[in-house]
Amino acid sequence: MTGMSKLPQDVVHEILVALSDFSTLAAAIRTCKSFYDAFQVHSKLVTHAVLRKASGPALLHAKRLDHFICIVVESPNMALPRNLPADEFFESDAWKLTRDVAMRMESRGGDVQILEDTFSLRHKDRTSLISKLDVIERLRFHRAVYRYWICHEILKHDMLREPGEDDEEDEDGNDVDGNVDPVVLGGSTSDELFELIEICTFLKAMEVWQCRTTSTSPAPYVPFWTSVDPGQLAQSLETRQTCTDYDNGVGYHDVISLAARKLLHALAIPNDRIAQAYPKTILDAVCGADSRCSRCQVVHGNELYGQTNMHLLAGMLVAADEGSLLPGLLPRNRYELQLLYNHLLQNGPPISSDVVVGEMIAMDTDGAGADEETWSFDDWYCLDCIRELYRQRFMRWWREKKQKNGAPTQDDCWYGYNCRTMTHKTSHAAKLNHLCKPTRGDAPNIAPAHVAAAASLSYRDALSLSHTCKAARALPLEPALHTIVLDRSTKQLITFKDFLLAMPSRPLFLRSLVITKNVTWDMDDLLDKVASAVADILERALKLEQFNCGSIRELSNADPRIGTSLVSLQKLTHLTLLDGGLETSITATTLKSPRIEQLTIDMLSRGNRLTFVSFYGKIARYSRLQSLSISKMYDTITIPVPPQTDIVIPSLRTLALHSTYIPLSLASTMFPNVTNITFTNARHFPSVHRPELDPAEVATCWPTLQEAHIDARDLALWPIASRVRWLDLDVLRGGDSHQAIHAVNRTDPRVLSCAYTTEAANLFWKRLPLIALSLRFLDLKLLELSSYPRGCIQERVLKHLSRFHALTALFLCVRAFHQPNDLDAEIISIAKGLGRRNAKLQFVGVSFTDGRTMREDHPVWEEELQSSRWFFVRRSDECDLASLQDLPTNMGLSVRNYMYKADYDAPDWAKRLPTIA
Repeated sequence: MTGMSKLPQDVVHEILVALSDFSTLAAAIRTCKSFYDAFQVHSKLVTHAVLRKASGPALLHAKRLDHFICIVVESPNMALPRNLPADEFFESDAWKLTRDVAMRMESRGGDVQILEDTFSLRHKDRTSLISKLDVIERLRFHRAVYRYWICHEILKHDMLREPGEDDEEDEDGNDVDGNVDPVVLGGSTSDELFELIEICTFLKAMEVWQCRTTSTSPAPYVPFWTSVDPGQLAQSLETRQTCTDYDNGVGYHDVISLAARKLLHALAIPNDRIAQAYPKTILDAVCGADSRCSRCQVVHGNELYGQTNMHLLAGMLVAADEGSLLPGLLPRNRYELQLLYNHLLQNGPPISSDVVVGEMIAMDTDGAGADEETWSFDDWYCLDCIRELYRQRFMRWWREKKQKNGAPTQDDCWYGYNCRTMTHKTSHAAKLNHLCKPTRGDAPNIAPAHVAAAASLSYRDALSLSHTCKAARALPLEPALHTIVLDRSTKQLITFKDFLLAMPSRPLFLRSLVITKNVTWDMDDLLDKVASAVADILERALKLEQFNCGSIRELSNADPRIGTSLVSLQKLTHLTLLDGGLETSITATTLKSPRIEQLTIDMLSRGNRLTFVSFYGKIARYSRLQSLSISKMYDTITIPVPPQTDIVIPSLRTLALHSTYIPLSLASTMFPNVTNITFTNARHFPSVHRPELDPAEVATCWPTLQEAHIDARDLALWPIASRVRWLDLDVLRGGDSHQAIHAVNRTDPRVLSCAYTTEAANLFWKRLPLIALSLRFLDLKLLELSSYPRGCIQERVLKHLSRFHALTALFLCVRAFHQPNDLDAEIISIAKGLGRRNAKLQFVGVSFTDGRTMREDHPVWEEELQSSRWFFVRRSDECDLASLQDLPTNMGLSVRNYMYKADYDAPDWAKRLPTIA
């Protein structure tokens, strides 16, 4: 120590005052005489400097605590003094710092530092085990803890001492237990009282957490009315053992917090300020407050768990929680759970959940039975995702642990973790291995009705539903949120929003959301509330793939977050926006999702004109787009002259244009691989400019086209020339029969559907049998028979639907003003007539309905289908009609569906009909 002895006295002094605790100080002054001499000269200054470092920044409060405890120890049965010494006493020479006082204060300072490190880890910076509180935050924390500690000692003294003459009573004769107020809290500022309330919350939360680390119960008994001994809590956190003693509490509901709140009320602090979120009073800033879970991408701030704070899971997930996360019915296998609990709570230190989580993350993901999802130590996960990790790997972890511990090999039960016998028969549970997937039977089946109901119920009602049957209880409720259809009222939407956002992870299960017009039709004064609910859902449902909503223009104007959220969704594949405006087209063309497959835009009214490139050019960015439907854009989009463009969307297969004009040649150039086309303009947009067609345009079309749905009135505007499997002419009147004949001649369809009238000008049906040589199926609606007397319906039908050489099936829906007197006889007579006049006809379906209240473009309603009668046409060897055989309606409708979908180029398509019928 020769070098140390030569140091100047001022340097030695600086070294001594920089020491952090008294043990180091004692060792230093015993190692070198120069250190000892320097300490003797400035002993008071050095000891007070070391004391400040050992006790923390709130030295005055630490002194007051030690002084009070000395009074209690010396006179345990005396009533407490009404006032403790003033601050000047502890700063003057009257307060003596002895060796015992120094050691006690240093010990308490270490306990408070342990609590500070824990507080910082949980609420300030989850990445550091050492406190990251700044100087001001440390002062607030230490000051509040010492105040709390004094209050705890006061309450403990009042509970343990013998009642005596010094006890006071209030005016009603009740014991006064308010010594906390005048002795400790009197004169405190509102900020200091808020700090104390936050410390009360923190210490009680940590006591509950510590008790859970050594308990099998998910909710161990921790009396909420008792105060917490900060010293014992710090030691239990340090040693990971429960050291708190509930007998040291007092029999009142959180007396310390209530006393502080009472003083805040006396200071006229409003209730909403008193109830502000913890721990905002102590901390000025939080590191990582906007951090997201690496798996679910939900903002959880410091409630995320990684390598640094994974040990906190020990008090979050106890053994009972872990057992409940086993798959299937294993949580009800008492034999297996007892083995699991015995392993987790072994004779030595229990195996906490953080150890289990670490081992599950480190498991080999390439082995047999491994899950596909990847987990990493470098990522941060929320508690919900940690539970999902348990659901994926905990059974495998426990099975491998049993094998390593020498458990005998058992045969797998056929029904695996879904075995019901293991839940009530211990011998079966012990004989076979149930930690395996079922090879017989299925996982519990959740009925679709339960799934739909659970999604729209309140959280309490959804929990009640989970107790109605084994299937509903076996799986969590969140998967029921995968596909949601809101179709009743605005109240249903708001209720669903509250249920969905009740838990942070719940919106992430939502994949498809449909909001029908029943919800958005009549919002009135609720518009802002409904728009806000939709925006809240879209902001949180980060994994939403399909969205369908009406009145989107009103909703987007009421809450712009709707458009912003839709644009930012990264996994969106299907988007339907109805009753929109200019902002709707902007939203639809600026989506950031690279997965857009289906896009439907329905406009409410004409907006500002858009250039062709600004609209279709942006849609061309969606490289996976397969279906595009545009309605009511009218002539909003300017068409280039001449109609040529470099924009191509080769992925598109389905194109629908309703009241939206685009030249046929331009459409076939932009969408070269379309298989399904719909074009209806004239009925709703009669003023559309119809340019003269170039003769070459008639031949310009799609070689891949399979289905064409074109209003007969638009055939002059869009003369489809490709061969198709199915041609739908919508409504065919006499004035359009000439264009319809040319369309059938060019397309040569196998299936033809339309609604038609029987006026004399309609020449279509006279020419159709001569040109539709490949026609296999007719699906027709007969309209406007009001002018024909009873008994003429059959005549008109048979006159038009005759001499089809290849027709195999025919369905006729007659919407008549006059119903026949004998409906069954009329239907049979029509079916026989059709069978006689069409040599290859095998199946006939006829439906009669009252057409007086139906529009011509109404589709065939479900009621019309279900009321139809179907027949199989039996023929003699000469192909003449022999008889009609009645078919069940559902069988006939199966034939109808098959004829729409059949591959008529396949040689065996007709052979499948008898198996269907």
